Amino acid sequence: MSTQGKISNKKWMEDVKEELKDNYIGYFAATTVHGLKYLTEPRRPWPERVLWFFGVLIGLVACIFLMIKFTTRWEESPVIIAMDESHRTVWQIPFPAVTICPQAKTRTEFFNYTDYAIRYKKGSLTKNEESLLAQVQVPCRIPIRVDNNNTKIDRNATHIIKKFALVKDDVVEIANMNPFVDPEFQPILTREGVCFSFNMMPAKYMFREKTYHASNGDLQYSANATVQWDPTTGYEKDINLKFAYPRPALGVGDESGLSMTLKTKLKYLHSMCNTLGHGFQVILHSPIEFPQLRHETVFVPLNTFSEIFLTPHEIRTSQDLRDSYTPEQRQCYFHDERYLKYFKFYTQKNCELECLANITLASCGCVEFYMPRMPNTIVCGKDEFCAKRVAGNFYITEEQSPKSGKNCKKCHKIQQTPCNCLQSCAHIRYNSHHIQSVLDTETAKQILHSKELVTNETTKRSHVSIFYKDSLFIPVRRVEVFGLSDLLASLGGLMGLCMGISLLSVIELFYWMLIRPFCQRIKQTNPQLRSIKKQNRTQNVETAVQYSRYLENEASKQNNL
Repeated sequence: MSTQGKISNKKWMEDVKEELKDNYIGYFAATTVHGLKYLTEPRRPWPERVLWFFGVLIGLVACIFLMIKFTTRWEESPVIIAMDESHRTVWQIPFPAVTICPQAKTRTEFFNYTDYAIRYKKGSLTKNEESLLAQVQVPCRIPIRVDNNNTKIDRNATHIIKKFALVKDDVVEIANMNPFVDPEFQPILTREGVCFSFNMMPAKYMFREKTYHASNGDLQYSANATVQWDPTTGYEKDINLKFAYPRPALGVGDESGLSMTLKTKLKYLHSMCNTLGHGFQVILHSPIEFPQLRHETVFVPLNTFSEIFLTPHEIRTSQDLRDSYTPEQRQCYFHDERYLKYFKFYTQKNCELECLANITLASCGCVEFYMPRMPNTIVCGKDEFCAKRVAGNFYITEEQSPKSGKNCKKCHKIQQTPCNCLQSCAHIRYNSHHIQSVLDTETAKQILHSKELVTNETTKRSHVSIFYKDSLFIPVRRVEVFGLSDLLASLGGLMGLCMGISLLSVIELFYWMLIRPFCQRIKQTNPQLRSIKKQNRTQNVETAVQYSRYLENEASKQNNL
């Protein structure tokens, strides 16, 4: 490169530096950001400049810190649960599904559990009778440990449980809800054995096609019901709530609730099979959820009169949050947002039950008898240690999980498959409290409309009334903590508070650092523009000199006077 070219490049670099310096000083002098103009003002003492430099630095650090803190909070929990703006009525939501689980597990005329248990302890059972006892006692809370070689139960064991279990007429004597509804209790297999459910979603709506509970003809509960309710949108418009399904309550009080008289023959009671005592488990749950003891559960002893008061707790989520936030951000799934293998509707409890079934199958090669499964899946026996271990450690974190035992080589791996069962975005829970009193003979006569009851009757009864206390309740709703406009306003407020920065300040910075230098370079590269600029500069100088002379002349005239 020639010497002339080097001199030209050096001159160009000096011009650029000079322009940047001019822009830098001009921006600091013209900007509205607090404190910057004091850093470049002519004849400003250095102590003041240093003071203003630290002042601007402190404001900038405080602004960045608060903005990071605010943005982090918005990213981690952008959605909160707050009270809704309006009330809801109890007939806008379905009445809870009510599942009755008798503590009597078998009918004595078909299988005498106490007799089999006593004979087994004496060692007088045959191998076939031991195998039958091992399968029938599966629903028992404290089963007898049958020493046989098979720790798995045949996949048809549920048919055996159903064969010897109580039927609906053995449990529900009278049931009524209102003049328009005749409650129908259908058999369903749960952790407590064969139970009887009312107001639950039909199997074809709740389970997927190949799921065992849906394909088992003996447990096709509510098969003929037509569903007119969606967990997200509610009941269909312009329907007659008197005949809607799932059934809603048409009012409050026991007149609009579910009343039922439950019974058990004394010969069906087996103290060796349960530890809760003689009576019934009443499980209250959402119609789209499979009944579990983790739902709202009330134990109703025999010979009692029970009243169960309901208070609905509904969580609703705006559809706007579905597109704006991920499920992890809003901490919930919509019912059709996450696929479940066995269930058509996503709920937290359905997800957890399915996840437990999958982990049990992967760890033990079998599942518990009440879990949803494929038709060819093997059922775990009650003496199967692994299934118990998996269920016991299901909600324990990996760090807290005990080491696996020798009978369960894979149990320690259950936490390697996270369930991530978030709450459902549209969720109804039924809180309850109840009162109980003794059911005397006179009260039983009035309930059963019977003139007399035989004093030595072999049947024990309990009466249960389930109803709402109030017609109105306030649901809660998931809402945004801050929308996009709220976020921008808050961040802008922090910048204005700490630095005096506004949107125009940002545009101003963009202008001084990019647009103005670019325009100046264009002017300098154009010879005609440079000539005009030079002429203007010369004219300005001449005008300034003339004006200065004019001022001097005027001053001298004033002095002469």
